[in-house]
Amino acid sequence: MEPQQATWLDPVIAEVDALRPFISTKALFILGNAYYHTEEYQDAKNIYDKILNLNPDDLITLNNRGVTYHHLERYDDALADYNQALLLKPDEPTILANRGYTYADSKRYEEALEDYNRSLALRPDDAQTLNNRGATYTYLKRYEDALADYNHSLELYEHWTTLYNRGSTYFRLKRYEDALDDLNHSLEIKPDESSTLNNRGATYYELERYDEAIADYNHSLDLSPDDPATLSNRGITYAKLERYDESLADFNRSLELRPDHPGALYKLACLFSLWVKSDDALAYLEKAIGRDKKCREDAKTDKDFDNIRDDPRFKKLIESD
Repeated sequence: MEPQQATWLDPVIAEVDALRPFISTKALFILGNAYYHTEEYQDAKNIYDKILNLNPDDLITLNNRGVTYHHLERYDDALADYNQALLLKPDEPTILANRGYTYADSKRYEEALEDYNRSLALRPDDAQTLNNRGATYTYLKRYEDALADYNHSLELYEHWTTLYNRGSTYFRLKRYEDALDDLNHSLEIKPDESSTLNNRGATYYELERYDEAIADYNHSLDLSPDDPATLSNRGITYAKLERYDESLADFNRSLELRPDHPGALYKLACLFSLWVKSDDALAYLEKAIGRDKKCREDAKTDKDFDNIRDDPRFKKLIESD
């Protein structure tokens, strides 16, 4: 919920704030939840603190404060609250799922998977947890397991996020038509989601439908003007259309926002190769490889480097250890 969409809560918050010295735990809980749903996470956390000072073993408030800490990106604090809650009730599926989500955002994927498995053993048809476990399987490159979870989740509830996630997994498997179907459907449900537009643009790119890719990147950047990944993606698509100056402008802006990112450096090398500017192409490819050795392997078969493939300097770059 966007804060401006919840102005009806403002008088509630003001009234409860005025009574705070005399307030009951139940009223504090209502106030904390009101702050949470208006995305005032620090205020919500402060209210949950007050409740837990009065009752340290309040299971629901421990869970809610954990979720709030997650939104504040205080993952260790979130985990501490979930751990305490699970000492009180070890088999609570919601708290297990929430802890799994925090583990996943902390890149502790195996621990996330363990919690999701426990949660789903208790509540097998929870669409959100199935989606989140699917995302964890995707990070672990267990794509078939991920697809099985997304399929099950979508049988229960057709949510745009799950369609987005399944589409992204199809993309990783190079099943671009399947990816496009899911991303189209996701955008029917939530038309102005910038990340989905960016991913659909990347799918159009792989299908060599460059004008449609540009249209999606433009729409995505109207919504999120300073997203470096989308700028980089539009940049390489402009290069394919031989719109080299526009391509270079996008890469320059992307690297201002995210300096020395290997993906952007690599795509910038592709641009200069397509533009037949060998010295610049080789310089940026060397920088990209310095940041991520995977770029060397990608360059060996990338057709964007065909214009410089016979250059001895290129051969030396891709053959170096």
